[in-house]
Amino acid sequence: MKMTITHLCTNALPDQGVYPRYAFGLDWRSLPAMKDVISTFAATDPMCLAAWFENTSSFLGERRLREVIPEDCARVLEAVQDPRLQQGS
Repeated sequence: MKMTITHLCTNALPDQGVYPRYAFGLDWRSLPAMKDVISTFAATDPMCLAAWFENTSSFLGERRLREVIPEDCARVLEAVQDPRLQQGS
């Protein structure tokens, strides 16, 4: 499925926050890999983490993390563990 701007965020109830659509599977449950990705970057500024989800990665074949995570969580977790990402290069 091609992502459009309407697919990027779910609707949220007041005081419950807004979460990106790509963080959830087709069953609307949080993707298990999201917890691992977020915990790996726990000390990272949230805006930097959000930007990383939107930037293309050579490790992911020039695709965005948000494009790959629903179909290949294992590959995204490999990318997250790549030391070059954690150094910001």
